[in-house]
Amino acid sequence: KKNETRCMVMVVDFDYASFYDHCSISSDKYDPDKCDFDKMAAEIFKPGELWKSRELLTKVLNVIEQKQGWSSTNVKTHIRCNRYGNDDTTRDFTSGSLKAGCTFTINLKPLVKTSYLPESQKGKEAKRKLSYKPHWDEPVEILAKDTCTTHAGNCRPSRE
Repeated sequence: KKNETRCMVMVVDFDYASFYDHCSISSDKYDPDKCDFDKMAAEIFKPGELWKSRELLTKVLNVIEQKQGWSSTNVKTHIRCNRYGNDDTTRDFTSGSLKAGCTFTINLKPLVKTSYLPESQKGKEAKRKLSYKPHWDEPVEILAKDTCTTHAGNCRPSRE
């Protein structure tokens, strides 16, 4: 609803030092029980939570990716494992298809958007339709719809 005020918790930073202390094999504080990255991702990237920006969320995800051994891609409002989806090509790649049926995806909603009138609508008098540009450097919300923080299918990220 417009002009409705909500009070919610927002993720504004991440304790990278603690993460590396507990999840780097070379660390004296290494604890393999704390480094189940799928469980960690489910705890960190909870649907309904607000994040300071997509950039912060992506930086935290990149730290997990590096330790777990995979890569992500940004596709509009989703951040996905680069092996997301099913193979739809007939090409025969020597090392196999990149798409491996992975389900890891984080669906984001930008909380700040700017409306503008596209060039195609300028000069029209009736029924002008505005477009909206998302501000990804502003707060974002993780949506429950389409968010899945586990790798599946034939996607098996390699461990450190």
